[in-house]
Amino acid sequence: MDDLVITGDSISFSINLQPTPPVTLADLQILERVKGLLKNEKCWHKNDDRDCEDDVDKKRYSLFCALQIASTEVEGDYNHRNAIMQKIRIHINNRYPDKVFAHRLRDYNNMPETNYNDLMDLLDAIENEVIHELENER
Repeated sequence: MDDLVITGDSISFSINLQPTPPVTLADLQILERVKGLLKNEKCWHKNDDRDCEDDVDKKRYSLFCALQIASTEVEGDYNHRNAIMQKIRIHINNRYPDKVFAHRLRDYNNMPETNYNDLMDLLDAIENEVIHELENER
């Protein structure tokens, strides 16, 4: 809960529905692994179905599956709301404020207007942001 205000007989507050945990070195490692899985356009699966087994078998990864695999490899477990996943969701929302997504990561990946360079630009922007945040923690 954020911004709690109590005045007379009323209470108001806001709830952040998209909390972003602080970044850690593991988040940067996850992002680096994602970029490694998506190292070139041939490694990108443009039609995400959120079933990652076929991505692994074909070595072609959607954004969601690359994040899921990298998160599991780095952290030993998959956390759907880790800092990197949340940052990517927020960046997607900021880039496409008028889009309604059922599953942001899948739907962004599958949008006709999303191309490989857009995906890499998104990941690069987030990587720069994470590096900056980690440097400022010191």
